[in-house]
Amino acid sequence: MQGGTLIVEDGGRLSSVCNENSWRGIEVWGTKNASQLTPGTQGIVELKNGAIIENALQAICTIKTNPDGSFDWNYTGGIVKADGAVFRNNKNGVWFGPYENKHPITGNPMTNVSYFKNCTFETTNAYVNPINPPNEFVGLYMVQGIRFLGCTFQNIATITPPGTKGNGINAFDARFTVDELCLSPIYPCTSVIPSTFKNLNYGVYVQGSNAAVANAQINNTDFDNNFKGVFIRSANNCVVSNNNFNVGANIFEYSPQPFEHKAYGLYMESSTGFTVENNSFETSPSNLYGIVVKNLDKKA
Repeated sequence: MQGGTLIVEDGGRLSSVCNENSWRGIEVWGTKNASQLTPGTQGIVELKNGAIIENALQAICTIKTNPDGSFDWNYTGGIVKADGAVFRNNKNGVWFGPYENKHPITGNPMTNVSYFKNCTFETTNAYVNPINPPNEFVGLYMVQGIRFLGCTFQNIATITPPGTKGNGINAFDARFTVDELCLSPIYPCTSVIPSTFKNLNYGVYVQGSNAAVANAQINNTDFDNNFKGVFIRSANNCVVSNNNFNVGANIFEYSPQPFEHKAYGLYMESSTGFTVENNSFETSPSNLYGIVVKNLDKKA
């Protein structure tokens, strides 16, 4: 889909036939060098009020896939606007390819207009492809400014082999925000929905090839029983504040370094200018970690 808008709302469901096999999902084609504010240049998917996408290999992909399976990088920039949507039992949820939004007149950089509000990303016992376990709910690759407000990322399947619970958000050279959703019309907000990551391998995984490019703002979020809550490497000026970490149990993972196969709440490496404040950490086994730091600038 390029230049048009697909709207799914009021409990509308996109799924596989008979819920027995995975399907390919939706491709939202954009125009790499066009602004998202220019009408007709970017494909748009709008999911509202209980819309469901389930049982897909990739629920939504914002790039064109060639017949041989490779990507056409000229077709990035597709837009996803999700409010109250459910992404259920997909191997991969939503993936954003490299794109920089710019003002159509001034050419100044702008944040991506895609957003997710009060959405649920989940894996349940009905996952249709158990030999090909879930990978990630969201993948961000070289995009800026996508917001996740009051969203839940969870694996609630009762039988899940170690290491196959999937990840919440995987980000590479991306800038994004995870925060609570304000429901009240006044400030300060009197009614909120926190974001939640539950029963996952990694809640949020942030990696940068250039620490000045990658950035995450993670606030007012609950991390419950994840193997690793937040992982940040080579990403400057990140903010992790007002979060609750209930560190999950260890699972076996190949690594020569002791902490790599132990559970932790927050891990930060090779980053500077960060803010980590007013977070709570709880662990019941004594061999778990709250915060792990490595190669951080002493001025951070």
